Amino acid sequence: MLISIITAVRNAESTLSILLDSLVGQEFRDFELVLQDGASTDGTLSLVERYRALLPAVSLQSEPDSGIYQAWNKAVSRASGDWLIFLGADDGFVDDKVLADVAPLLRLLPRDVVFAAGEGEIRFSDGSLFSHMSVDVQSSMQYLEVGCPVCHASLFYRKSLFETEAFDERFKVAGDYDFLCKHWNANKVRAINRLVTVMQAGGVSASAKYRSKALKETLIIAKRTFGHYPSLLLKSYVKSVLHGAIITILGVKLGNRFYDLLRILNGNSPCWSKTER
Repeated sequence: MLISIITAVRNAESTLSILLDSLVGQEFRDFELVLQDGASTDGTLSLVERYRALLPAVSLQSEPDSGIYQAWNKAVSRASGDWLIFLGADDGFVDDKVLADVAPLLRLLPRDVVFAAGEGEIRFSDGSLFSHMSVDVQSSMQYLEVGCPVCHASLFYRKSLFETEAFDERFKVAGDYDFLCKHWNANKVRAINRLVTVMQAGGVSASAKYRSKALKETLIIAKRTFGHYPSLLLKSYVKSVLHGAIITILGVKLGNRFYDLLRILNGNSPCWSKTER
């Protein structure tokens, strides 16, 4: 099998159909969906079963886990594809030809190329664009110092990377960044010159608390990897702490609106109030 799509979920009944619908429509069918469910108590498992016959192959396991990286590690151990891509329940391929376009490139890549990076987008619930993430392989080592150098949800990993390495489960939100810091090398990356994945802005990953925790872990990893705390990361972390403090005082909705007002006063466009679902 060429491609394994790795997804960790828990109580994702309200969003998982976004991912499943995008997989059902794929013209290329040499892929599997490897789902690791964290003992959901809603209708997640039933939803997966309703889609099972519409997909080429589904591997589903449901049991408690310590977080997304333990779930991913469990799923990777069951994956049979030569290439892996890690998608969330509310991520989706941008169109039905994504895997058909990507597959020939993956098959032709030499064995020493272990990453294939496509472009990604984050969109608000109204369809407007929040962020477009392009790929610049030559500058990617420089970008790595301040975070993931490409869109992680549009990044294909060669499965052989995981024969001797796994995601560090001590991290709760930046384990993917930690993995890339250990393995990223611009000479081992190829760009996929097309938009691959669209992600939805909102939910836990858009919360100030999550962002602050992610940036704190990223700072720890960057210090270990590069020997210093990158100034841009420190600045972003301070902003996230301020955002969290505002939300603690005013509540989520009013706090996001107030923080967006501060962004506007600093010449930036508002975004946080638009992430609320």
